[in-house]
Amino acid sequence: MHSSTEGAAARIARTTDPSPDRTEEQHMGVPKRRVSHARQGDRRSHLAISTPVLEECSHCHESKLPHRACPNCGYYDGRQVIELKQKTDESAT
Repeated sequence: MHSSTEGAAARIARTTDPSPDRTEEQHMGVPKRRVSHARQGDRRSHLAISTPVLEECSHCHESKLPHRACPNCGYYDGRQVIELKQKTDESAT
């Protein structure tokens, strides 16, 4: 009788004190039903690519992205911030 009580105590100790090598299983969320095309489209409705907003450069009047230096002349906020390289015609040489 002593051995059966000892076995029960050992079983209880094993279930209450998890050993460091034994971890609880992690389960991921699994969808219960298939998502219809309409619901999928509703979820992705805001993912459409829009055209970038362009503004006119105050110096050379070319289109440029707002809050960025003009790629054509290098000006931003009325002053030149980028020194542009001179274009060379490589086909002539």
